[in-house]
Amino acid sequence: MNMRNRFLTHTIIFCTSLLLLTACHRHEDYNTPRTVDVTLSLNPVLSNFQAINSGDFTLSNDYRVRVQAFVYNLDGDFVCSDDAIVRQFTGGVRFQFSLPKGDYTLITTADVIKGVSTDNYSMAYWEYRRTEKLETFSVYGQDAVDYMGERTLALNSTYFTVNRADESIRVNATPVTAMISLYFYDIFYWDTTPFNGETQLFYYFDVSYQNDYNKVSYSNALSDRDNPWLISEVPTDAEYFILNSIRPDDFWDDDETKRYDNIYSFHAVLPGTYQFKGYGEYKIDGGNDEEWFSDETEASSTVRVKSGQQYNLDFDIKAWTTTFSPALTVKTRSAENALPSTALRNGETHNASRNAQLHRESKPSQIQRSH
Repeated sequence: MNMRNRFLTHTIIFCTSLLLLTACHRHEDYNTPRTVDVTLSLNPVLSNFQAINSGDFTLSNDYRVRVQAFVYNLDGDFVCSDDAIVRQFTGGVRFQFSLPKGDYTLITTADVIKGVSTDNYSMAYWEYRRTEKLETFSVYGQDAVDYMGERTLALNSTYFTVNRADESIRVNATPVTAMISLYFYDIFYWDTTPFNGETQLFYYFDVSYQNDYNKVSYSNALSDRDNPWLISEVPTDAEYFILNSIRPDDFWDDDETKRYDNIYSFHAVLPGTYQFKGYGEYKIDGGNDEEWFSDETEASSTVRVKSGQQYNLDFDIKAWTTTFSPALTVKTRSAENALPSTALRNGETHNASRNAQLHRESKPSQIQRSH
């Protein structure tokens, strides 16, 4: 082999090696995991809901917002997840994932827990189950009453693709729950106004709905654009599910100018069809101390509740009626009566369901209410 041929041979070998090396580097670079930067904005969760007074939706010190992110591959298999804790439904939360090339689904959730971290809490309004597959991802409501919308639940599904560059994803958290502003009007009326010569001393009122949400509400996760999540209430044997309850004595003041006759609260509920009833228990002033009576209102109108919408629910104790309607001007409701109103807050967690016979120690009295 002469010098010219030897040079050409070495040149061909060198170029071939360089091409192979370049191809290997390109292949390695193409399959190297990329950083996926996820920013979840929490501001939209409550932005469409109106409070009656400033601070109504502010979480107390015992509560936190739990934020979670679940990543699934093209086959719907779980890939990774992360979580964070923030004080309120405000600001943004950032997650970073390292993912190879491919198509993915990101599920983000935001809900309220009573506790200071995802590993240290005493109560959660929502529980996530069967998260190992996207098609079985399920959310279950826990049997607890919220007071100022703590049961709000935000759920989002985001599709994205990882190619050769890092990815930045921005998600606006949106609520799957609706908000109900609940008002108890004239809670002392029957304590001060005799009916048929008898003064009824009420010690308990509640607003409840029939417990027909104790089954899986949505049959196939992500299949329905309006209701894309597999969500269920915890099954219970109780006939009713309490939205909220009050005891008038808790709001009594010897100085009647400070007495709060009108009590309000907020409640996050799943989308669905609802019909509410008011309920009360009382004694007769001067009657048998061991004898209790109870009565309930006619059912409210049936309303289809939609995610992210707000509704008014009024239990008028004087008229003994329960009305339910879409919220139009929530902020003006506290001024509808000349009497002052107060927000119903309670730091205790209690069971949300009641049996139809709760506290009923005698046959309910059939009372014809005056309007």
